[in-house]
Amino acid sequence: METMAISTSPDSSRADAPLGVVRPPGFRGAAFGTAAVGDVRTDARARAALLAAVPVPDSWAHASQVHGSRVVHVTTPGPQGEADALFVDDPRIAITVATADCVPLVIEAPTAVAVVHAGWRGAVAGVLEETLAALDWAGHTPERAAIGPS
Repeated sequence: METMAISTSPDSSRADAPLGVVRPPGFRGAAFGTAAVGDVRTDARARAALLAAVPVPDSWAHASQVHGSRVVHVTTPGPQGEADALFVDDPRIAITVATADCVPLVIEAPTAVAVVHAGWRGAVAGVLEETLAALDWAGHTPERAAIGPS
């Protein structure tokens, strides 16, 4: 099964979501989706269906995931190079990771959000620790995290 995590920093508390999308309770703009949704990074129809139900910006950022620990502070939409975690503090940009046998995580701070692609290689490499350090370095204190399905 393929899973994706998408998140953005604005408050978007709309509860309805398309089939295959799970909204973690209490999160602003975070969702986990399954392969039933489609690959929103590349499939325009899947993205349009998701955007109709989950209020996130149409400007997205994603990375080429490599099972490592690199974290990117996203400041522009589009491809972000090789990384396994992204964080954003610009509410106009949504961020996403995709997983198959790895686990997607969403980490939320009051003014930023991170998505993490975490498999055993990334865990050993320290992707979660690097993500928390990057958020801290940028002045963001995480308040909650959600782990999606693998």
